[in-house]
Amino acid sequence: MKLLRLILLLAISSVTNAEELSVTILASLDADRIAATGMKTEEAKDMPDFTITYLRGPDITDAIGIYEGGHPTLFSTRGKRLGEVKDSIAGQSVVWVCWSQVVDGKMEYGAETLLPSRRTVVRFEGKQEEFVTQFHVFISRGDLKALAEARKIAASIIRSGQIQSTTDHSGASPLVSDR
Repeated sequence: MKLLRLILLLAISSVTNAEELSVTILASLDADRIAATGMKTEEAKDMPDFTITYLRGPDITDAIGIYEGGHPTLFSTRGKRLGEVKDSIAGQSVVWVCWSQVVDGKMEYGAETLLPSRRTVVRFEGKQEEFVTQFHVFISRGDLKALAEARKIAASIIRSGQIQSTTDHSGASPLVSDR
C-alpha cells in the first residue's frame, strides 16, 4: 500500500506539474485488527477514486462498511433517525448517526460516521489547493445491542496514521516520515 501511495504521489506530481505535493495520512485501516474480528473481508477495488472495504458476519444484516474517498453517500436519511452517539476513532472525535428501517420485512438498525483519512495539499504558481479524503464508516445490524458492539469493532480497526509525504517540482524523491 505504501508503494502504491508513492507511485500515486509521483504520478500526480508529474501530471499537475505541482511545485509541491504534500499528503498527510490521518487514519488507516489496520489489517491485523480486521483479521482479529473473525469477519469475512471483501474489498471493492475497481473504483478509480475510492475504495470500499466490507466486513461481513454470519447474518446478512451483520455488515461493517468502510468507504474511503472524497464523496461519501450518507445512508441515515433513508430510515427513521434514532439519535447520535459521540465516540472517538483513531484519536478523532466522531458522532455516529443511528437509524432504523425495515428491509425485506425485517427491522434493521444502522449507524454511520465520517472522519478524515487523508489530506492532500498541492501548491502551484503561488496557489494552494487542499483535498480531504474521508472514511465513511457504516454499519448494519439486526438489533440495537449488536449495533453498539459493531460500533466498537469499527472504531477498533481504524488506527491513527500520522504519516506525511512531500515531493517538490525538482523531481526529488518524496520525503516520507512517520510522526
